[in-house]
Amino acid sequence: MSPRYLNRRKFLSNIAMGAASAASFAVVKPLLTPLYAATDALDPRIGLPNPFVNRSGQPLLVSVTGTDFDLMLSTGLAAIGGLDLLVTNNQNVMIKPNVVTGDENYPTVSDPESIAALVTALRQVTSGSITVGDGPATPSVHIWEDLGYDPLIPNAGAELLLFDETYEVRHPSWSVTVPDFHVYTDVYDAPIIINFPNIKRHNSASMTCAIKNHVGTVAGPDVSSTRDYLHNASPYMETLADIAALVNSELNIVDARTIMALNGPYQAWGGEPRPMDRIILCGDMVATDAYCAQRLAEIDDTFDPSEIQETLDRAEALGLGTPNLNEVEVIEATTGLTKDPLAGSGIQRAELYGNYPNPFNPTTTIRFELKRDSRIQLSIHNLTGRKVADLINESHRAGIYEVPFNASHLSSGNYIYQLKTNTHISSGLMTLVE
Repeated sequence: MSPRYLNRRKFLSNIAMGAASAASFAVVKPLLTPLYAATDALDPRIGLPNPFVNRSGQPLLVSVTGTDFDLMLSTGLAAIGGLDLLVTNNQNVMIKPNVVTGDENYPTVSDPESIAALVTALRQVTSGSITVGDGPATPSVHIWEDLGYDPLIPNAGAELLLFDETYEVRHPSWSVTVPDFHVYTDVYDAPIIINFPNIKRHNSASMTCAIKNHVGTVAGPDVSSTRDYLHNASPYMETLADIAALVNSELNIVDARTIMALNGPYQAWGGEPRPMDRIILCGDMVATDAYCAQRLAEIDDTFDPSEIQETLDRAEALGLGTPNLNEVEVIEATTGLTKDPLAGSGIQRAELYGNYPNPFNPTTTIRFELKRDSRIQLSIHNLTGRKVADLINESHRAGIYEVPFNASHLSSGNYIYQLKTNTHISSGLMTLVE
């Protein structure tokens, strides 16, 4: 474990506290005041540039509808460009779930089955270490067992962490009245961080999602005063963005199959689980929260997206992303044999009928129907989202199509086939056996 970082202010303070006389303290104390404004605290963690952007440089946000998390994750990764845009072999990755308590399950905390699915996908692109960790509000040595993470996550190929040691970190834009924050060393030193929040109503923050999930990256009251400071800070909503700006995670994956409406973040406080049947993937945490706030308002009429605008504005000012969804390419996707969502409007474009045979060895046929003349892409992806075959990338007239696929060059396993129009992505799961 990395050593605890001790800045000069703390060092001098310790000298003062250990002084044998008031006279020696009087010598040291004058040195403390200017150091509050110019400490030896570390600068914020430097995140990697967002690789999940379109040709115009706009962030991509993929919203996948479905109920099977594994299939939804693979569909989302394929639609956003694949995990290997961010993670290469031998890289270490940290997953930051929402593990606020050991007393309630999903959606109060992240679903361990979903985390295990992400670990499995990551294991296909990196042989480096994968860690899953959080700084719970109510830490317990048994929390991983209580929530079902242990032994599930280690068996999937990742190490479970409960954060402990900290660095003192501050943002260069902060006023001198803002103290250094204590960021966990496991977080600060992580080469890549995947932020894995849920969508929940929150009694203080109104909504907790991508930005607020970073609160678990700073130390709790048992280690320092960072969380005490946060919950008494004014303005509180801006401080949430300040914490996220100390960490700068690379990818946000929101498990919103079930969300918590009304009075979160705990069911014991009156939170009500409701189905949303989505997961959201985006490299921009501000766009992620802006989109999720809109979706939350659709199923919880006690919530107004404007309630988190102060946090979004501060996050944008800190360079964390954009809250303007007109500056984001939003990709809506569905899993399974589902229709284009415009079907109800009378302008349905495509319907994916599936592949047969399935399982197959080594050939199968993918069948779909175009209701209108459309430009389409039909492609095959592995479960990390990496494209392994392009079958169609051109305009076709309305009609029913059958496309043969020979997978003799691929290893046995599960693959995603994806039909993309200019309005939507549909996908299905195929199994190659040998």
